[in-house]
Amino acid sequence: MSDAIQAARPTTPAVKGIVSERESQLRLVTSVRLRWAAVLGQLIAIAVTMGVYGFPMEVGSCLVLVAMSAWLNVYLSIRYPARHRLSTDFATALLAYDALQLTGLLYFTGGIQNPFAMLLAAPVTVAASTLPPRYATLLGTLVLACAIFLSSSTIRCLGIRAYAWNCRAITSSALWQHSCRPHASWLSTRGG
Repeated sequence: MSDAIQAARPTTPAVKGIVSERESQLRLVTSVRLRWAAVLGQLIAIAVTMGVYGFPMEVGSCLVLVAMSAWLNVYLSIRYPARHRLSTDFATALLAYDALQLTGLLYFTGGIQNPFAMLLAAPVTVAASTLPPRYATLLGTLVLACAIFLSSSTIRCLGIRAYAWNCRAITSSALWQHSCRPHASWLSTRGG
């Protein structure tokens, strides 16, 4: 009798909004459009950094990474129909590629100190809204590993090789600059 009751109940997904563990909510066209936007933004950032600000950087390496994303988009657009819904594994792999590609660009352009480093959260955000939690957690772990790599590895920026600051030094310096120093200067002008 319990089997009959179980069979009569409609099956609901384990996670609200996720249809199944095998099929993600991410469509190919969404993934491709987001990647095209990233490619365009990356090309603009490289051009402005070199042309306007005149920072020397390894343009060849950066352009190879950007071209890989463009070619991936072309391949996916030819291989699959636009309305194709990605499997969970394939969507996770594409988002992992995006995170690794951005990590490579950040490595060649200043590491974790690059202002665009915050974009590492983008693939995790997309995964959190379109993939089951364990896949989003896996991708979040990958991005965390990428951030640790960028903060502790050699950084190639402005034509020199330097080691990244210790995270505690950055944090304490940032705390001083953004919270203590303005108040200290305000107190010194007030005589207190």
